[in-house]
Formats: sequence, C-alpha cells, structure tokens
Amino acid sequence: MSSGPSKPKIRKKEDYVSHFQDAWLENVEYKNWLIKINEETGKCKLCWVTFITKHDGEKAVKAHMNSKKHKRMIQNINSNQVLTTFLPQENLAENFKVAIAEMSQIYYNVSHHHSYLSMIVHGLWN
Repeated sequence: MSSGPSKPKIRKKEDYVSHFQDAWLENVEYKNWLIKINEETGKCKLCWVTFITKHDGEKAVKAHMNSKKHKRMIQNINSNQVLTTFLPQENLAENFKVAIAEMSQIYYNVSHHHSYLSMIVHGLWN
C-alpha cells in the first residue's frame, strides 16, 4: 500500500557458460585443425594456440579460424610440398632388406666392440 512510484526491478546479468561441442570436431571447416582440450577449451593443432570457448562458444573457434596467424599457417601448409614427394618410392622391399643388413652389421660391430676404423681397414665399411 505504498502510494509512491514503484521502483523498476534491476535484473542481474546472468553468466552464460558455453561448452565445447563435439560436433565442432566433425565440422568440415574445423576438423583438420581443432582439438578438444576440455569442456571449456579448444586448441589449434596447426598454430598450437589454445582458446577458451566458455564465454564465446563457437564464436571463439571462428575468431581463431579468421585470425591472421591461422590463415598464414594454412597458407604455408598449402604451399609446402609433402616430404614423401622427395623420397624415392621404388624398390621398397629391397631397401628394407639393405637396411636390415646394415643394422645387423652395426649391431655385430658394436656388440663386439669393434671400432669404425677397423671396419674400414678390413673392407667392411664403404
């Protein structure tokens, strides 16, 4: 029974907490670089940048994706050739046999305490 004007209710701002969504890991835009750390944190496996999704949610993921550092990293990856293009791919079985023979010879020499000089003198090392 107050006759005066009523005071407007002041609403407290509620904190909104967002969680890392596993569906983001399947998203075509994110799946090649996004890693889930925990329920509130994600990480870029290209840039090694950790970002918090607790308050911004997917907006934080998109913000990192659109950052200069991430775009530069993507550009570098796309412009570099894969190392396997420089390695010979022929005769893999033969190369494997040669590697086994070389490793066996090295193991024998090390286990019998032979020096590398003695291997060269006796013609065991080319």
